[in-house]
Amino acid sequence: MSALAPAAGALLAAAGLLVAALAVPVRIALRVASRPPAVDLAIGWPVPWLPQLRLPRPGPPRPAATSRRAVARRRRRHAAGGRFRSRALPALPAFLSASLRAISVERLSLSARFGAGDPALTGQIYGACAPLVFGTVGLRRIELSLEPDFGRACLSAEGQAVFRIRPLALAGPGLRFLWACCGPVR
Repeated sequence: MSALAPAAGALLAAAGLLVAALAVPVRIALRVASRPPAVDLAIGWPVPWLPQLRLPRPGPPRPAATSRRAVARRRRRHAAGGRFRSRALPALPAFLSASLRAISVERLSLSARFGAGDPALTGQIYGACAPLVFGTVGLRRIELSLEPDFGRACLSAEGQAVFRIRPLALAGPGLRFLWACCGPVR
């Protein structure tokens, strides 16, 4: 038995755990409300005994650095990002269409109350949204509720989306996208 056998076994076990972790679907829950303004994001697994990750709410933005070194660093980063963007934009539609197969919607709900101040305009907006609202009545996973307020201008909404993502199914499209963006130029 060689000295590399325990290290190879540990490496093989770690690779097996990584593949198993990527095979488990990830559940992402997003809740957005306008009154009071709030955004909550929770990332977890569909297994109840695994912990959920709740992302903290962001604090106030930091002021931008104005030193010469910071400005030069920002310019270099912007120039490098331009090359990446010119190669990423053509590859983006293929990546999005392939990655949508790995995402499933568990629940999508939106409840909104709106008014434009003018009753005619409020009615036009509600009429334009009516096929979307009434077209999803029989669907179990999607709940849409729009309430027009013809008396005043207002907007308040609350929405929740719960998605299930299979990370292993995203590996192929992600690697193809990175190769198209960062691989050799033809």
